[in-house]
Amino acid sequence: RRQRRLRVMFRKDPLVVFDSEWTSRPGFRESQWRQSGHYREIVQIGAVKLATTNSLRETDSFQMLVLPRKNPQLSDYFINLTGINQKMVDENCTFHGISPPHLFDNAINIGGNFLAIGTVESEWISSELTSRVGLPAVGRAYDALGNARSIATALRYFSETRRL
Repeated sequence: RRQRRLRVMFRKDPLVVFDSEWTSRPGFRESQWRQSGHYREIVQIGAVKLATTNSLRETDSFQMLVLPRKNPQLSDYFINLTGINQKMVDENCTFHGISPPHLFDNAINIGGNFLAIGTVESEWISSELTSRVGLPAVGRAYDALGNARSIATALRYFSETRRL
């Protein structure tokens, strides 16, 4: 079923691959994002547009910061992890506290496909995809645009090697 959904995905032109960074603090992920008084909120969105008719070549990119609404003060943990600091979101955000748009309700979470072909284990981050298949890293880890490019590079590799 996953393979069929991917074949359909590769027929749509263009294909948009996106990634996001969310507020975090020590132990937040391990607690399944459930810590009293803390909420999982989008801070950064990055996306690349790929031409499915041209070997998944990147034709455009997009990146934006979002000021979290419920916990607008970024944790030191998040700042050290992502390189996104408080000044960056305070001075550069045009959006405040957004949720993923319904446009993404029918999006395909490509992670299950990477699991199915043995590229990743159950716990993985998108910036690791290229190194898992022996390709050089793309961008900075925990950067939404860099992660979207890493996913796109992995998709390109799997498409060329006929593994997806």
